[in-house]
Amino acid sequence: MTNKEFYNRLADFYDSMIDFESAIERRKDLLKPFTADKTTALDLGCGTGIDSISLSKLGLIVDAVDQSEGMVERAKLNGEKFNAKINFSVSGIKEFNPDKKKYDLILSLGNSLANNSESELKEILNSISQHLTSKGSLLIQILNFKLLPESGHFSVNKKESDSLFINRYYEIENGIINFIIDFEDKINSKKGSIKTEIFPHTKELFQRIFDPNKFNVEFFGGLNKSEFDLNESKDLVILATKK
Repeated sequence: MTNKEFYNRLADFYDSMIDFESAIERRKDLLKPFTADKTTALDLGCGTGIDSISLSKLGLIVDAVDQSEGMVERAKLNGEKFNAKINFSVSGIKEFNPDKKKYDLILSLGNSLANNSESELKEILNSISQHLTSKGSLLIQILNFKLLPESGHFSVNKKESDSLFINRYYEIENGIINFIIDFEDKINSKKGSIKTEIFPHTKELFQRIFDPNKFNVEFFGGLNKSEFDLNESKDLVILATKK
């Protein structure tokens, strides 16, 4: 299954995995420190729109893209629900070309960039950084893959209600990491499992990608700007700001 097929299938029940309205409020609080003096933003891999809507509510003009038609359709509905004016479009991160448009903030959160190989990641970051304004910033969030075992099972979370059961986890074998979601629609008596390969990018890789003569790069253990601890932090957050 391709990443696009994975997320198209996931779109039908993605918002059921979270309390969307509460997630918007939490994300606004977390993103606010990154938006000072910024007026435009691009959300890469926008999913169902949590980050895009949060940025819009913080007063930014937002463009947002995702490779999944299903995710974008859901994001548009969520944008309307929260009265957020966002330009959503369907595109893979690698293929997206904003022409000559530039942004104060370009972000990719929720482990989206881990869907791309190391060579693809380098290509994406080199390309998209050309669309930053002077002193513009790239904000990236991925999993701290150091916490995953070398092989076996790593649970993310489970959620169960009267109508739905969802189990999210990683399976690691022979150096390959697969992200898997098992789900059961109890109302319609449907169940299934979807998976996609994930690439375990590291802090050291991002240090190699970003030229220190062109970017000031900071690393955090979360969007709350906590210190990154390789052995403790759940996430790896990268803030790369043009010099």
